[in-house]
Amino acid sequence: MAIAQIPPQAAPCWKRFAAKGLNGFETKMLGLQLLFKRFELESLPVEKRVQQLHAFFVKYEKILQKEIAQLTKL
Repeated sequence: MAIAQIPPQAAPCWKRFAAKGLNGFETKMLGLQLLFKRFELESLPVEKRVQQLHAFFVKYEKILQKEIAQLTKL
């Protein structure tokens, strides 16, 4: 299985993902679901969400391969 590459933080997919949330995005990763729930509760600006999402994906890259593959389709 090829390892999916995390898009750079400046890639447009991050902004779309941060704004859209998990709607239409398939994940079983509880940590990612909780991160988006926190975004809802704190109403963070999109730029801050992008930073946190990218850092989360970098940290958990090995277990987020299916999610990383979906990012390029956003």
